[in-house]
Amino acid sequence: MARSPYAEIFYNSLAIPGEEGTLKDRRKGTSTTALINIRGKTGTMTHVRNLSGYVTTNNGELLAFSFLCNNYNVPGNVIDNLYDRIIARLAMFALPDPV
Repeated sequence: MARSPYAEIFYNSLAIPGEEGTLKDRRKGTSTTALINIRGKTGTMTHVRNLSGYVTTNNGELLAFSFLCNNYNVPGNVIDNLYDRIIARLAMFALPDPV
């Protein structure tokens, strides 16, 4: 999708954590910088939790991510919190400057 002429429209259609859509109630304690760099979409069924989308790192690199978890035996919010923590770390990531 990133190479599609509709990439920007697609990206802008994805939810922003803490603001709208399926991510409205996610990452309310996260820094504003990390939140504005994330766009995604959730998917859930009984014992299935998914989250896919994009995160822009501190140095401006756009990363695609997709987390899929099924047949788990913990509360769903445990999975959600794990996904959120991973994405927040990705948002704070910056590659070192080349030597």
